[in-house]
Order: sequence, then structure tokens, then C-alpha cells
Amino acid sequence: MEYIKKFDEFYNSEKNVVNETEVGENKLPPINIGELKMLYEPEEVEKYLPLVWDMLKKSYEKLGGLQSYSNYNDFKKKKHLLMVVRDFDNQDLLACAVFRRIGESLKMTAIGCNQEDDGKLAIQQIVQHTITELKLHYWAEVSGAIERYFKRHNGYPMPNTIASKILGVSDNLVIPSKKDMVHYDRIIEKNEERFTKMIYGIKSEEIFQEVLSEVEDYYDFMKRVNKIVNESKETKYSVEQAIYIIENLYTMHEDNAINELTPKWHEALIESMKVLNSTEERTQTISDYIEYGEYLLSNLQVLTLNVIK
Repeated sequence: MEYIKKFDEFYNSEKNVVNETEVGENKLPPINIGELKMLYEPEEVEKYLPLVWDMLKKSYEKLGGLQSYSNYNDFKKKKHLLMVVRDFDNQDLLACAVFRRIGESLKMTAIGCNQEDDGKLAIQQIVQHTITELKLHYWAEVSGAIERYFKRHNGYPMPNTIASKILGVSDNLVIPSKKDMVHYDRIIEKNEERFTKMIYGIKSEEIFQEVLSEVEDYYDFMKRVNKIVNESKETKYSVEQAIYIIENLYTMHEDNAINELTPKWHEALIESMKVLNSTEERTQTISDYIEYGEYLLSNLQVLTLNVIK
């Protein structure tokens, strides 16, 4: 499953790294610096915990330490899943990520590496695998280098307007940025420190539906169409409205604003195609928009949500 990959203010920024590294349709070549493994079984996880803890401590040393865990005993007693990358030859640990099951999702709570070049590439291997292969709800609150890696590998950014809901904290502890739609200042209640963060990934079905609404509100052309349809009490779109819908979706896709269809957009596109295909007077304009619509239906997936089983 892919996701909405572009919020205009974010992906058009000067710091954009996607276009510098993309291959094909915004897809980077697979990173395979080491052997990657997801560890689910408690016995496997426990075996790695000392190595992972030591690696995380060193990785977060310059950032003021691990915020999620006060000490090793605190870290050890919590139920974790681990993703690790080991050297193909000597099996040394190159990078690791810690996940916790929270409700319907897996939250990435920490990620680190051996501080060498192969380790930094192994972190990207973990990020890439999480985005493209994990096949579970995942989410991560990130900043700095890890944020850049999620962005580089086409992670799924969440709107900052629902960050507090995803995090489960009061609205006054999350201040959305005015510069774009994804960053926010996270206020740590105990010491009132501020950290600029953003969230990648989807926490739950509820959040997924809310994000769909945010996206549809941001591109509000359907509201205008539905308002006209409701006011006219028609049961289907007119030819002009069908063309308007296809034109908006096609233009947004050509501008790289969308790479997928929300279920409502997909339904509107299907209905628009029915209207144009049933039109008796087949002008060149109508033929062109039928072709655009067929292209969209063939090339854009409908957004769906993977479910943890």
C-alpha cells in the first residue's frame, strides 16, 4: 500500500531530498547492506536486548539520552519487538529498531546503529523495510536524520492537526507548525522542553479515516461538486461536473500532489466515467477526459489499510 506522499508545503521545501535520490516512480533501490530480521518471539528478543541497549545508548548519547527508557531494567521489562541488521560476514550488529505493540499498531520507539558508515546505511535499510515490507500498522515520531530517512524512502507523513490524538496527549502539549502541515513542537510536560517533531505511519483505522478526511478537505474540489449536486437535487453528475472531477484528479496526479485515490475520490471517478461513457454526443473533449479517467483508474491505487492479524 502506498499513501499520500505529498503535502505541498512539506515536499516542495528546499530541504526536499526525495527528488535527489528517486528511482523510477519515487522508488529507491533496495538497500541490502546486511541481513535484516524482525524478531517477534520473546526468546529471540531477549537474546538481543543487551546488544540493542548498548547500541541505543551510544546512538542517543549526543541527544541527551533515551527519552523512552530510564535505564536498562526499565527497557528490559517492557515487551518489545526488534528489527535488526547484522553484517553478512561476521554477524556483527549494524543497526537496530525497537517496536512496541500499542493497540492496533506497532510504534517504533527507538532506532540506532554502530555509528559507522555501514550502520548508518543499515538504519536506512530498517526504515525502508518498515515502510515497504512490514505490512502492519506502524508509526514513528521522528526528527533529525531519522526524519530525513523516512522522507527519503517515501514514508507516510501524518497531518500535524491530529498529532496530539495520535500521541495521546493534550492539545496544549503539541503546537502545530505554521510553516507546513506536518511538523509540530512537542512540549515535554515535566520540564517544559520543546522539540520539533513529525509523525510517519498510521496508528489505527480511526486515524486512517481521519487522515483521509484531512486530505479530502485539503483538496476540497469534491465539496464544491457535491454542493452543486445537492442543491440541484440531481442523482448523478452532469457532463461538466464529471469533467471537472477527472480534470482535478488528473492535474493533481500530474503535479505529483497525489499518488493514490481516497475511496471517495475513487467512487467519484467511477461515477464520472459512467456519465461520460453514456453520453450520446462523443466530442473530442469528452473522449480526452475518458482517456484521462482510464489512465487514473489504471495507475492509481485506492487507499486501504493493512490490518494486524
